[in-house]
Formats: sequence, C-alpha cells, structure tokens
Amino acid sequence: MHRGSAPPEDKRNRRSWRKLHLAVDAKAAEILSAKVTTYDTRDSTPVPDLLAPVERAFASVMADGAYDRASVYNAIAENAPRKSHSPTRIVIPPGRNSRLAEDHDVVNGQGDGNIRHIARVGRRQWQKETKYNQRSLVETAVSRFKNEFTDSLRSRTLRTQVSEVRIACNLLNTMTRLGMPNGHCVA
Repeated sequence: MHRGSAPPEDKRNRRSWRKLHLAVDAKAAEILSAKVTTYDTRDSTPVPDLLAPVERAFASVMADGAYDRASVYNAIAENAPRKSHSPTRIVIPPGRNSRLAEDHDVVNGQGDGNIRHIARVGRRQWQKETKYNQRSLVETAVSRFKNEFTDSLRSRTLRTQVSEVRIACNLLNTMTRLGMPNGHCVA
C-alpha cells in the first residue's frame, strides 16, 4: 500500500509494506483487477497478472514511466490479440535517455513510436495528444481505496490481505456503479 523504501529493520516491528497494483477502466472508473505485492517487487512485475483476468478488449493501456519495460509491452501484446482484433495502443512515456530499439518488432514499434513522437513534438504535447493525463484515474482509484478503507490492511498474512483487497475492490466497484459524484467548475 506504500510506495517507498523498505520498512525499518527494527525486530519489534513485524509489519511489512505492501504495494497495491490496480488495472482501472478509464471510462467507467472501475477497478478491473488488483494485485498485492511485497515492498521489494518492481512495479512492472505484476502487469501480466493484472491483465490476464480482464475479459474486455483494451483500446489503450496507460502507465507511468516505471512500466516502460519490454516485459510490460510483451504482456500487453500477448493479451491484446485474443481479446481484440485491433492492436492495443500503449501509452507509456519512455525514459529521458531512451533510444530506439535495434529489434523492430511490434512491441518495440510502439515504444519507438512514443520516442519519435516525443522527439518531434515534445513531452508535454505528447501527453496532451495521447491523453496521458487519464492515467491519473488510477491514482484517484488508489486514493478512493485509502479514503474508504484506510491505507493499512487489517489482515496479517499476504494471502488474507489479497482477499481483503479483493473484497474492498468489489465494494468500491459497487459504489462506483451506484453513482459517481459529478463535479462542475463554477467560475
């Protein structure tokens, strides 16, 4: 549940940090799948597990720069063909020092396309054109999760924490389906 360094090495503290990884539908604001991992798990590692249970076709997948890895692109490419006839658009900002791949397969083609597009129009314009700001909906889902269920888990073992998160995500999705608040700008 916490993004940060390892917990203190104090023997009296038996708690350990957990990370919550979510796949969120941008249009419905619904949590499609969730994965709980230990603090030392790389953010990109659970992506195949997050995408596998989703039965909907992906028009696009958005994530922050921590997910700019070949394993993520491969997981998205592997899930897309069986669920959709059109290729899934991958919107992940490449690192500032990223270079074009030497192997020009389908997976590297999208990453290279993002690198070329950013080089041509700039990072900020790329974010506008790709609607990258919709990625913040995942952050909003995490915030809703923490607001409703606090930012700590009650269960002690990883297995029961996974069940607790699954139940909480189902409750959040039920609340979302019942109605999200409509915000309007008042000048």
